[in-house]
Amino acid sequence: PAEIAEGIEVVRGRPALVGVVAVTVVMNMFGFSYSALIAPIGLNEFHVSAVLVGLLAAAEPLGALMTGFAFAAGWLPMRGVRTLMAGSFLFLAGLVATALAPWYALAFVFMVVGGLGTAAFGSMQSTLVLTEAPAALRSRVMGIVTMCIGTGPIGVLLVGFVSDWLGASRALLAMALIG
Repeated sequence: PAEIAEGIEVVRGRPALVGVVAVTVVMNMFGFSYSALIAPIGLNEFHVSAVLVGLLAAAEPLGALMTGFAFAAGWLPMRGVRTLMAGSFLFLAGLVATALAPWYALAFVFMVVGGLGTAAFGSMQSTLVLTEAPAALRSRVMGIVTMCIGTGPIGVLLVGFVSDWLGASRALLAMALIG
């Protein structure tokens, strides 16, 4: 408990780390919970085969892979909190667009676009901890971020309830807009 408290104090004293923690909670609760809705959206709303549902599930990671490659090649600049926020908003915007897409192919494209943002978010999430936290306390701060990642199951449960109430696409839209 003392080490957790020390990690929290480090986070509280650095605005960039407060941003990482807050954005991590939002992304895990309201963004990444989308994955629970891919099968219902593909099967029940777009009426596609299981193979195409799998392809839709692979669209976001495909976009992330493309952005990750662009970062690794030096084609895209990494600008700290700005990249973290831009990536998060791009991902959530991709989810909103996917939820509103009238056709499967368009939803696939929007999921790829959203994936472009997840790579920016994911890259900067760890990078900011490494650059902003004191070296001796990085593992404690990374532990705080890991605890924030652990909020994901709450989002999955919430998206399930909302989906039962509104339907899968509307639940995706609601969660992404809240995020």
